[in-house]
Amino acid sequence: MAAAGVLRVSGAGLQWKRAGGNKSLEVPAAEIKALSWAHAQKAVLLVVQRKDGALLQFTGLRESDLASLGEALGREVKPAPLALSGHNWGEVRAEGAGLVFEVGGAPAFRLPLTDVVQAQQVRDDLVLEFAVDDAAAERHADALTGVSFFVPSDAAKADPEGGEPAGDAPSAARRLLDAVLPFTDAGAATGEAIASFDGVGVLVPRGRFDCEMYASSLKLLGQAQDFRVAYDTILRIFVLPKANVPQTLVAISLDPPIRKGQTFYPHILCQFPTDEQASVELDISDELLAAKNEKIGGKLRRSDAGPASDVFARALRGLSGAKLTRPGTFRDAEGSGFAVKCSFKADDGYLYPLERAFFYIQKPPMLLVFDDIEAVEFMRHAQGATAAKTFDLDVRMRNGQEYLFRGIPRGEWTNLFEFIRAKQLRIENFKEAQQGPGTAAVSYAALDRGRWCGFWV
Repeated sequence: MAAAGVLRVSGAGLQWKRAGGNKSLEVPAAEIKALSWAHAQKAVLLVVQRKDGALLQFTGLRESDLASLGEALGREVKPAPLALSGHNWGEVRAEGAGLVFEVGGAPAFRLPLTDVVQAQQVRDDLVLEFAVDDAAAERHADALTGVSFFVPSDAAKADPEGGEPAGDAPSAARRLLDAVLPFTDAGAATGEAIASFDGVGVLVPRGRFDCEMYASSLKLLGQAQDFRVAYDTILRIFVLPKANVPQTLVAISLDPPIRKGQTFYPHILCQFPTDEQASVELDISDELLAAKNEKIGGKLRRSDAGPASDVFARALRGLSGAKLTRPGTFRDAEGSGFAVKCSFKADDGYLYPLERAFFYIQKPPMLLVFDDIEAVEFMRHAQGATAAKTFDLDVRMRNGQEYLFRGIPRGEWTNLFEFIRAKQLRIENFKEAQQGPGTAAVSYAALDRGRWCGFWV
């Protein structure tokens, strides 16, 4: 993301300070490998390549500034004209920690790989995703969030020495991914995994993934797509047993969410058979184990065994430092489940009343924190053989959003009402809700807001 600031140049190197803030960047002269410049819009673009491979770009300079800049640093600032044809077909290569796309032998654009948070190969495409700065997005109408490079598969099998194609050679997209990955934030998850769980069923995003836990991130490796989840983006981990089904969900809440194309996933839903047992031995040094335990109060164990969902959740909690939440006091009408069956829009799911939030599973997963809820309303249906068996629960948030959960079994009314009242959430139609499902035709509060219409004679 571009930002305005002041650039100072001296024999010691470059120093840039952001305007109106404390953020600064220093590049000692000894760390500068090369300098180049090009005309960009109404100003000059200065490209600084560091010896560690990182690329820095400064714009807004004048061409008359280049001579004094090179003299101060004791280096030549070479011209490197940009490709201005607008063609989207060219050559891409990794230059250290930067990626250069060239058209006709001239660079069209450069990308700093250190800003890449997700890199993956999708067939013959290399897909790079960048961190989204929500605060910066408020000041800029547009921001680059991702870019995809198509690399023809026939180029993948070409022998680099110019010989016959090698049938078992990695694809060109894969070779390019291997070249850029070590310099990206996504490449932080390299080396041996601390813990691995193979073939985990994931409901959102749907697929079966091998889950590998590293020191700073979780990687989901699937057949068609991979995801990397940095631990500092995990807000909370939930262990949610399903009602009347021998399966347990481990929900991972994220901020910011992971993304696939234009689809964002703020929650990852991993599903484990309830009776499945697992054991894990963490491949972790004593120093890192002590450092992780210092943050979470000694809850990370080098070895663990038990139900697969619990072992997975405890290992992820220990490595990420995120809090682990399980169902609290709420039970369904039968007394054995932790959620009530309902539907949201056209999809069936389950609403989990937790100690501090409602969690709806599954399309889409939604976490509704009690502190953000303005009011709830119990809505009775008109009388009828089918309608009288269910009711709806309307949840209105302080930000104006509204969520209507339909088709909740009538038998869940009382225990759900008592739970919501105990949590001191405001019930819109308290007197009517206190009476139970009864035989009233509709919700009076709903009538006041104009949800129902009719006439009387």
